[in-house]
Amino acid sequence: MQNPLYRSRQLRRFAISILALGLLGLFQAVDIYAQGSQGRETVAINISRDGNGVCTYEIDGENQNQDLFLVRPNAAITFSSTGTKARVEIERHHQRGKHAGRKGLSASQSSVFDLEDGTPVTRNARPSFEAQGKNHTTHKVWIFCLNDDGNEQVSIDRASAGTASIFGPSRDRLGPIESYVGGPFFPDTAHLNRLPTSHDHGNRRGEGGPDMEVEDP
Repeated sequence: MQNPLYRSRQLRRFAISILALGLLGLFQAVDIYAQGSQGRETVAINISRDGNGVCTYEIDGENQNQDLFLVRPNAAITFSSTGTKARVEIERHHQRGKHAGRKGLSASQSSVFDLEDGTPVTRNARPSFEAQGKNHTTHKVWIFCLNDDGNEQVSIDRASAGTASIFGPSRDRLGPIESYVGGPFFPDTAHLNRLPTSHDHGNRRGEGGPDMEVEDP
């Protein structure tokens, strides 16, 4: 028969081990959060055309997940283009609620801007609301390549472009993804000032770029 004192010591050691593992997991979680896993301080996005002429973008460090990137308030987002001119437009917060209509960038920075080939442009995510509770906002980032006439070519993320080339041209509601859409660009100040709703998201200009979520706890 097992000694009761020995059994008690075993149970005590087991309990201490479980507690130690729990504390280790907690410290690791805190450390990961401190390193910015909930939102990056800097992001780099490169725009180019692949060998088939498809307009592509790539979010550095996001691997295969190119549909969404998380940033902290005031994060520096650097857009660069290689071998093409490009246009970027960042939508106001499109979800209903107290933050609907909020800009995704700092108030002094334009949400629509063009890039020259090889000339990076850096924009800063909106500042923190500095309020208690979750204050995350999500913003569509439209990305286009431009031809010499200023026509926009809808983008697709670089990883998907490689897959799409196997099956032929991808299509969206505007036609083949390779085709140019619209004509020369003229800033539409009316739509920039109105408050968008969730119904507007993705309908005004179609797809062509990721979502940016500003993590503001």
